[in-house]
Amino acid sequence: MPYMNDKPDAKAILENLGVRKSPIYPDYRPAIRIKDDYMTTSKIDFEGIISGNESKEVEICFLSPKYYGNTLWTGRKLEVYEGEHLVAYAVITKIINPVLNRDKEKYVMVDGRNMSNWNTFYEELQNKLTKGLGWKMGHNLNALDDVLRGGFGCHEYGEVLHIVFIYTSKVKEHMGQETFDTILGIMKKNENIRLECYEEHAF
Repeated sequence: MPYMNDKPDAKAILENLGVRKSPIYPDYRPAIRIKDDYMTTSKIDFEGIISGNESKEVEICFLSPKYYGNTLWTGRKLEVYEGEHLVAYAVITKIINPVLNRDKEKYVMVDGRNMSNWNTFYEELQNKLTKGLGWKMGHNLNALDDVLRGGFGCHEYGEVLHIVFIYTSKVKEHMGQETFDTILGIMKKNENIRLECYEEHAF
């Protein structure tokens, strides 16, 4: 199941835009646009209430932050929604969870639901581990090893990269346990790779 920390992931100034007819109360649970194409659930806590057009320092917990690592920086202005309505902005003042910090070790998520054979496996890794290349990653284990070491747009050569591998059960189902073990072996042999595997959702 998706997971929300008990401790806050970040601190921010929440700016109530006055769209709501009532104040914002603690334990507020709106949606936040964390990426251009990705909304996530949050829990926002603070002292007192935030009336229309008022601002207040708050603490924010995000749902399953490993799904969108390295997306926050101090001063980033996040859009806060209730349904389709933009009701507030949250301006980040402090990042507590390093997974979300743009300037800390990089996180990337690969999804076993996108891997039904070797071709789709390599396509998923190319989409997640390369950026701005004028050519496609080779569909072989040597090419995968090269990309994992870095220098292809996602992370620098030898830079630590956290790979969060979700729905590994689907890889085993479609490609077999032996193939899955081969994939893990390639990933683990690279000293710069920090690998987390989950049968389904990440926690």
